[in-house]
Amino acid sequence: MKNTTKLCAEGAIGNLMNVLHCNEIEVNQFWSIVQSPIHLIQTTLGESLVPKAVQKKLGSKCDSIQKSLWILRKKFKFNTTSLLRIECFKNLKNAIEILTEIKFPLIISVMGTHACYHHVVVVWRGMIIDYESEYTFSLTNDSLRQICGVNTSYAGISCGYGIFPPKNIQNFMENFSIEDWGINEYNIKGSSIRKYVLPTEQELIPEY
Repeated sequence: MKNTTKLCAEGAIGNLMNVLHCNEIEVNQFWSIVQSPIHLIQTTLGESLVPKAVQKKLGSKCDSIQKSLWILRKKFKFNTTSLLRIECFKNLKNAIEILTEIKFPLIISVMGTHACYHHVVVVWRGMIIDYESEYTFSLTNDSLRQICGVNTSYAGISCGYGIFPPKNIQNFMENFSIEDWGINEYNIKGSSIRKYVLPTEQELIPEY
């Protein structure tokens, strides 16, 4: 898909909802909300304030990842982690290993050498979910290396967050083959994957 409006984050989340087998109404709702002016998003979500993480000050540009995650949490009952420790993803080998180890979806902003912008994708279950691609594709050294373009190379991530779908989505018949969503492991203090995520006041992800 040609991403002329650079809706990398919004599109990756929308495509993740499709991969999770959310119904068309919900996916269309997400798209309608996420492309609305920020004051309408605030009203739709019933929020008294726009989180600083979404918009630092009135009139400033919104953070597209934070905006999308805000909508997922408030409208669709998803949970998210705090910021990933970006220093863990500095080199390609470590990044592939970590992205493969973590069982829940991750939205990441990938930096590429010689790239004019960071490219946002979702990584989950060994695949890359990219708004600019009609289909998902495998997470490999080559695919991650060239995520920002064919003439670029992987230079790390600038930010990233884990995403936990709500129980009703986990229980969809189409998702029955997914035995482990990574929630139990994430909720264990000192587990191997917790070292990749910055500490947060919300230590546990509800299992519903």
